Amino acid sequence: MQRVFGSGNAPLWSREGRATRQAEDCSLSLQNAQAYGLEAMDYQGNEIGQLLNRPPSSGGSDDERWAGFDVRLSAAALRLISDLHYGRVTPEAAGFKLREDRPPFDLAAAFRT
Repeated sequence: MQRVFGSGNAPLWSREGRATRQAEDCSLSLQNAQAYGLEAMDYQGNEIGQLLNRPPSSGGSDDERWAGFDVRLSAAALRLISDLHYGRVTPEAAGFKLREDRPPFDLAAAFRT
């Protein structure tokens, strides 16, 4: 997560107290994970989608709300990207004995594009 957010604390998924279009699209992808053969509930897509549509709360600051939203959406998106790239089951668990290690995959770079 540090590589995703970098050294700053600027939100990735919101601007001026509103979710970005990318946040909305990412949330929909999480909610529709079954289109990729995955379970949507594993990525908290519905919960994150509800956070998008929730009006500002009376408790806590709006900045705190969006910071929490950013972290949850980023973590779920990273999990989805990783599961799509690597799969959820290791080859060994599926009975395959592969001789080569998987090539490195820069998850943070894939996330940022």
